Amino acid sequence: MLDKILNTELEYLKRYSSYEEEDKLMRFRDSKIPDMYSHNCTVITKVVSEDELKAIIESEMDIRKKEKQPFLMIQFDFEVSDEFINQLDYDFEVEKYDYYGIGTIEYTKLNNRNAKIVKAINQKTIKDGVIVDIDANTSHMGLDFAIRRILRKKEVYEDKTSHLDLYVVYEDERPIGNCEYFFNHDIVKIEDFDIIESHQRKGYGTSVLKRLLKQALDDGIDFAYLITESADTAKEFYRKCGMKKIGIRTELNFKLQT
Repeated sequence: MLDKILNTELEYLKRYSSYEEEDKLMRFRDSKIPDMYSHNCTVITKVVSEDELKAIIESEMDIRKKEKQPFLMIQFDFEVSDEFINQLDYDFEVEKYDYYGIGTIEYTKLNNRNAKIVKAINQKTIKDGVIVDIDANTSHMGLDFAIRRILRKKEVYEDKTSHLDLYVVYEDERPIGNCEYFFNHDIVKIEDFDIIESHQRKGYGTSVLKRLLKQALDDGIDFAYLITESADTAKEFYRKCGMKKIGIRTELNFKLQT
């Protein structure tokens, strides 16, 4: 199952970014939002040794500097030692993530707040999704980037061939949350799962998960997954909903002098 998840992660990135593929890695570039780390990254697609990983980091740094970019993100899905990380003599930050998965039939065990959760198939609903996304993300992204980010995503939502859909959550016709639904063959990725702060811990998150799992099952898909920060308390919510940890992801974010 983890191989399917990792393949789906690559397919998701392709919706936004052009890419170059080598034997052990893929480089992604999104010319429309070049300062978005997750759309402009290097994904290591095979397990490599720590020596190989260090060589890849140095090579990718050179490439990014030639592109005159101030950052490099390296992403991989295998374990490396803390000693290796601590010995890297660069200006960088480490982010750890967990993959959590669930069988879509498990939606029957989840409670439902009877929230209105709508697939964004018209301009009004998409606009509502844009508004609530900006509301949910401005505090930690900044207003300018939050706007540019969701407008970039909006382009892909409007592409009917992308298999990437936006769902919007309403309370009394007011948008209070949104979530992405990406299906790739026989698996679904749930992404950008946001409920605005004033409506969190009121059952809306469970209702969204129930709705999307049922949608996946109706689409003939047996399994869904999402990614959460390893240190985020949200993973406790996912566990309570029956999701299980099935893998890890590490991101190394380097600041470069160009």
